[in-house]
Amino acid sequence: MRVFRKSHMILLEVLIALALLALCVLPLVAPHFTIVKSHIQFNHLLEVDRIANQLYVDFLERLHKHEIAWSVIQNEQYIPIEDSVWWRLIPDKKEPLFAGTYQFQEIKHKENKETGWGVYLLRLNLALNPLQAGNNAPPNLFTYTITVLRHVAGTEPEKKESKE
Repeated sequence: MRVFRKSHMILLEVLIALALLALCVLPLVAPHFTIVKSHIQFNHLLEVDRIANQLYVDFLERLHKHEIAWSVIQNEQYIPIEDSVWWRLIPDKKEPLFAGTYQFQEIKHKENKETGWGVYLLRLNLALNPLQAGNNAPPNLFTYTITVLRHVAGTEPEKKESKE
């Protein structure tokens, strides 16, 4: 009777084989993780852009309803965006994702003294800061241009008197 001798693999050989296999698979999997990471960053940028556009529309509506004082526009001061605006724009979130400020800047204006109306070209600057913990990213800045037609307060059209 013949005795067959079996060759047993040593544990070290198995570990070396697994390490070589992992080194071969890693370059094939790494691009997928990079793609997923860039996809998440792109989705975040889209969300920020969507919120900025919603804020722009909200500011246009508030300007139309005269809810923003003209002194805020003239002083060109930075004003924090109120929490009520965030809850109105993003009702399904439990807490705001961003903190932000806005500022109106007057680019130029032209007033007609006879009619009492003025046309103003304004710039709306929005700065949105993410509120994620540990995020030291710079604020996202957005700039919009707005044209406003405004009746200058206290200006009455001059009445011409006829001579008799």
